Parts: sequence; structure tokens; C-alpha cells
Amino acid sequence: MFPTHDHIPKEKSVELFKSLTVHEKKFGERIRIESVILSKRKVQYEEQIKENPFHYDVWFDYTRLLISEGQERAEVEDCFERAIANVPPYMEKRYWRRYIWLWVYYAIYEELDANDPERCREVWTACLDIIPHRQFTFAFIWLMFAQFELRQLNLTGARKILGVAIGKCPKKKLFREYIEIELKLREFDRCRKLYEQFLKFVPDDSMTWMKYAELENLLGDDARARAIFQIAVQQPMLDMPEVLWKAYIDFEIEQGENERVRILYESLLRRTQHIKVWISWLEWETSNEEFDKARALYKRANQALEGSPAEERLLLLEQWKQFEQQHGTEEEQKFVEKMIPKRVKKRRQIIAVDGTDAGWEEYFDYIFPQDQDEHNIVEDREVCRKLYEQFLKFVPDDSMTWMKYAELENLLGDDARARAIFQIAVQQPMLDMPEVLWKAYIDFEIEQGENERVRILYESLLRRTQHIKVWISWLEWETSNEEFDKARALYKRANQALEGSPAEERLLLLEQWKQFEQQHGTEEEQKFVEKMIPKRVKKRRQIIAVDGTDAGWEEYFDYIFPQDQASKINFKLLEAARAWREKQALAMQLEPHEREDEEMEES
Repeated sequence: MFPTHDHIPKEKSVELFKSLTVHEKKFGERIRIESVILSKRKVQYEEQIKENPFHYDVWFDYTRLLISEGQERAEVEDCFERAIANVPPYMEKRYWRRYIWLWVYYAIYEELDANDPERCREVWTACLDIIPHRQFTFAFIWLMFAQFELRQLNLTGARKILGVAIGKCPKKKLFREYIEIELKLREFDRCRKLYEQFLKFVPDDSMTWMKYAELENLLGDDARARAIFQIAVQQPMLDMPEVLWKAYIDFEIEQGENERVRILYESLLRRTQHIKVWISWLEWETSNEEFDKARALYKRANQALEGSPAEERLLLLEQWKQFEQQHGTEEEQKFVEKMIPKRVKKRRQIIAVDGTDAGWEEYFDYIFPQDQDEHNIVEDREVCRKLYEQFLKFVPDDSMTWMKYAELENLLGDDARARAIFQIAVQQPMLDMPEVLWKAYIDFEIEQGENERVRILYESLLRRTQHIKVWISWLEWETSNEEFDKARALYKRANQALEGSPAEERLLLLEQWKQFEQQHGTEEEQKFVEKMIPKRVKKRRQIIAVDGTDAGWEEYFDYIFPQDQASKINFKLLEAARAWREKQALAMQLEPHEREDEEMEES
């Protein structure tokens, strides 16, 4: 052993070790030379650590030196313990990134070099205890600890670690690694639960939805995979929606569900009119040799992309042209040829960043034949509008004209304008056929799928008229939409509203209600309606001739409604109660006068 150097000044210590090293190289043995060099390096590291104990790279070099030189385990562990004692003074992750690897290196040493699993477990546990998880965490620490337990064949311990990790810091990496472990163990139910927890944490992660659906598909549960895809595409926010939709469509193609594929493309096109969606659908239809469907789809896509950039429209037309060359007739090829745009050279002014004129540049533009045709149509459209407006100034009560005007706007695709025309029309003080106009307005909103607007219109119409046909129309529409609870509530409301109407109308409503409950109601609801069905009774009434003389009697049928009978009984009871109250009040008024008369008689 060499004497300690703590009492020797730094300058003399360095010179001393230098002289000793030279001496040992000349006269010493190999072991003594290595020992001197090791001691010298230890002194250097100790001095650097003394100057800055948070210099973690020095600690790494120091521990590596001790391990590589085969120093005693106690000395190595002491070095590690001294190193990890220097916890970063700031609660910011960037200061901890280097420090945390000291713990990792320490745990690896205990597992591989010292071959002490228990000590290694203690190191991992202490490492996790010291990390301020509320501020930040390190996912890889949890994972390395779990992997250590798996190497020790402690599956329960590994699951417990990962479960705690997900609870404290639900990171994507942790979920994915945990799922991967369970997949390798063929624990598919656990995988499902993990995916569900994962997606609660990141519902916008498209890749996770896809992996979950892929798992179910691999397990042969196509219905479950489809349900996962359906929930996924309904999320309000997704990081890669186009990738998810493609995976969903590819899944249905793989299943051979052609109609489902078409429904998916329709749904996707309601969200985006991107050219790639159209091209993908068209290529799929063509690959299935559905040439008629593909041709109809090309026409539809061409119309839908009229407002898109010229390059996208040209791409579609070029592909359509190629399609017709392969699968179409000469007439169909000519039809597409006529729509190919002309490429023309144009000039435009260049404006610099500072707003000054920077000259002119040439560019190529495309002129589409159908755009020219539409320009003419727009002009004709405006002429028609002006004619209708002038016509309706002259005959504002003409329902058919209002309907034709709204129909024109609907055909032109201007739903808002058509709706506005209907609104103005039904507000006219006088109309020749209001019921026809209202029906057309309601049918328009039904066609648009605006269910709430339809209900508002029926409410408005019922404020104007309580006709049985309005109630029946509304009830049939709600039933056709399978809104059975709404229809049932509406039947009750209509039955109350029509209490003063003719018996035939009330009976018509109840018969339809009875039929509705037989199809869609419970036994209790059917009995409820049965109780309201009226009794058909035969009656006699006197016939009065035109001149006012008695012309005999005739028999007729009338209907007695149970609710009317109940109302009459209640009315009689109320009348009796009112008469009794009046009698009591009169008696109270007379009582003082009777007492005065008695007193006078006694006197």
C-alpha cells in the first residue's frame, strides 16, 4: 500500500506520483506499475470531483476505471453511492438526463458484474423513489426495471412495475412496451384492457387505433376489429386521419365487403373532397372490373372538383381519359376528350415583399370547357330569378309559383336560397293552396335530412291549423324515422288537442295509435290505448224539414269516448261542490240575523 496523499499539497502530490511512476517503470514489476498508474488516475478523479461533484461524466469515468481494473466490490459500490448522492439541485428534466444514467449503470453492475439480483432490485427501486414523478419522469427506467424482473422470471413483479408506471406517467412508450410484453406472453385479454386504457389517454393516436384493430383481426374477431375502426374514425381529433381511414378501407377490402367499402368512401368524402380519395376509390372500382360504377364515379368526381385547383381537375380527367381508352367505347372516349382543358400561357404581375412592383412573369393556366358552359348557365339562372321575383310581386298568393322558384334553387344546389324562398312563401297573408305549399316545404327539409327543422315546421303549421292530416303526417314521419318515443309523446299530445274535434277524426287518430303500439309498443302501452277506444252506440234524432215541420226520426251511430265520460263526471262533481259551497256561504251570512231575531223574541 502507498501512503495517503491527503496531507500533501496538490503540486507536490502530482510531482511525487510522476517521480514514483518513472521509478516503477525503471525498476518495478508490472503489477506495481499498474497499481501506481491506477492510484494516479484515482487521485486525478478525486480532485476533479472535489472541484465539481455534479460533473457526472467524471463519475462515469471513475466507476468504469474501478470496474475495468477489477477493484473490490465494496470500493465500486462506494463510488456509485457517492456519485448518486449528488442529486441535481434543479427540478428540470434536462439537468437529470445525465445523472439518471448513473443509476442505470449502477443497477447493471449489480446484476451482471456483482450477480446480486436483490441488490439490483434495491437500486432500481431507490432510483424510482428519487425521481420527482409529478414534475417529470423517465419511461425507460420503468421499462428497464420491468425487463430486469422478467429476466428474473418474476412476471408478477414486472406487471406490477408497469402498472404503477402507467398510473404515474401514462406515456406512449410505456403502453406500447407493456402491450408488446403481453403479446409475447399471448395474454390477449390483458392487451385489450391495455389498449382501452391507452386510448383513453390518447384518443387522437391513429396508430394505436390501427394496432388495436389489427390485433383483433389477427385473432379472427372481424366484428370487433370493425367496431374499433368505427369508433376510431368518429373521434373529433386525429393526428393522422388519412392513414386511419386507409387502414379501415383496406380492412374492409380484405374482408371482401364491397358495399362497406363504398359506404366508407362516401363517409370520407363527406369529410374531405381531396383528389386522392377520389382516385383511390376509382382505382378500386376499376380493379374490381366495376366499369359502370367507375364511370359514374368519374362523372361525379369531375363535378365535385369543379372548385378545386386546375392541376387536380386535370389529373382526374387524364386518368378518366386513360380509363375510357382501356374500357370505354369510342363515344365515351370522345365525351371525355371534350372536357380536357386547353393549356394557355398567361402573364401576371409580381409583387415584392415590400409591396413594390417586381415586374411580370409568364405562367400556364388551364381553361376547362365546362367552366365556359357554367358561365352561360349562371347568366340564365339570374334571368330566371328575376322573372320569378317579378311574377311573385304580381301574384304573391300563388303557391305553385313559390314552389317552382324554390325547386329551381334546389336543383341548382343552393339549399339556403331555396329555404329562404319557402320561409317567405309561408309567411304570405293569403295563399291559394297553403296546405300544398307547407307540404312542399316540409318535404324539402326531409330531403335535406334537417330533422329539427322538420319538427319546427310542423309546430308552426299546427299553430295555424289543428287539422287531423297535419298530425297524421307528423306522426307517420316520426315513426318512419324510428323515433318511437317521440311518436308516442306526439300521439298523446294530438289526442288531447283533438278532444273538441269531430268523433271520426278522433277515432282515426286512436285507430292509428293502436296500430302503432301493436307494432312498436309494450303490452302495457297497448292496454293504455285500448282503454281510450270509444264505444259505437246507436241513437235517434228528430228530422226537421226545410219548412220547419217535423219530418220524423232517424237512427244514427255515435261514439262515446271514455275520457269524455270521465270529464262529464268530473264536471258534475265540480258543479255539486260549487252549489254546496254557495249554500254554505249563504247559511253563514244568514246565521247572525237569526241570532238577533231569537234574542228579540226572548226579550
